[in-house]
Amino acid sequence: MDVEVDDKPYNTLVTVPQEVFEVTAAQAELRGDGVQPDVVCTLHNGIQVALEVRFTHAVDESKQVLLRRGYSMALELDVSDLPASGVSVEQLEGILKEPHRWTWLSGAPLQFAKTRAAERIAWFQGHWRVAAQIEAEPDVHPAPTRLAQASKRMEWARTQLKELRAQGVKGDEGARWLAQQDKVDRVAVACAALRLEPSRLPGFLQQRPPQAKRRLNALNHHPYSWQVVVFMKFGIGSAEFSAVEAARWCVLAMPDRCDFEDGTESRNGLTRTAAKLHLYFLQLETQGWLKGVPSSTRETRTFKPRFATVEQFRLAVEDKDGRLDAA
Repeated sequence: MDVEVDDKPYNTLVTVPQEVFEVTAAQAELRGDGVQPDVVCTLHNGIQVALEVRFTHAVDESKQVLLRRGYSMALELDVSDLPASGVSVEQLEGILKEPHRWTWLSGAPLQFAKTRAAERIAWFQGHWRVAAQIEAEPDVHPAPTRLAQASKRMEWARTQLKELRAQGVKGDEGARWLAQQDKVDRVAVACAALRLEPSRLPGFLQQRPPQAKRRLNALNHHPYSWQVVVFMKFGIGSAEFSAVEAARWCVLAMPDRCDFEDGTESRNGLTRTAAKLHLYFLQLETQGWLKGVPSSTRETRTFKPRFATVEQFRLAVEDKDGRLDAA
């Protein structure tokens, strides 16, 4: 399927996530505005979906234009390999559940998938650059309700941390354990590890990341739900790290926060998640919460924690905040 990137067409595979429709009515050969689909299905919300059955040939472009104009969505069911004599009702029920037989012709889910495909191609073809304003003061985006929920989970979080440490769980095993927790519990665990009270989460752990010149479709979730978890992993100690390493860990530990990540790398080797984290780390460096390791370009910079211990970190937060409630 063709998608446009910078006004140029590119032929690529476009995959639409699985959709389940609740059909309340269907009518064959119902005449519409200049077009007559094989079947018109009415969904529970009143939306009409055109269904074309492909037996000998695919829907041509002129008919697709009419389908796009007349219906919210249009799909094609490929039955070209089935016998001309037909199939039983039981066989048909199975056929309708086979994903490979369905092709999107038009509709919002297809358009969304095409947009993502275009973003993937553009990212793969380009060199990512730090084209964003790095802010010295956090643009805080608070989440009081969710953080109040995390506060209620602190006793559980402290118990879990003790058990994990006793079992020697760390590295990728620890990341996979985090992946099994929901976002609020994950935040509670990170706050317990950093000895922070969620309801007083520092602004730099719930700030809007810098806005890139070209939109980065990554970590598109509230900052509180991933920034404190990332800082727990990389913000304390002495180990040098890169945004590429951090992105790999994030995908493993927070797959629900990285749900748009498909692994596509730019020509200089960054996924979109890595680029988003790199901007965040540059901001933390500017704000004094990380140390940058000088490199030839801002895009290749690596980072080091500013604090060797959690206690040092707590003292710094207290100095900035005036007081700090222990978690």
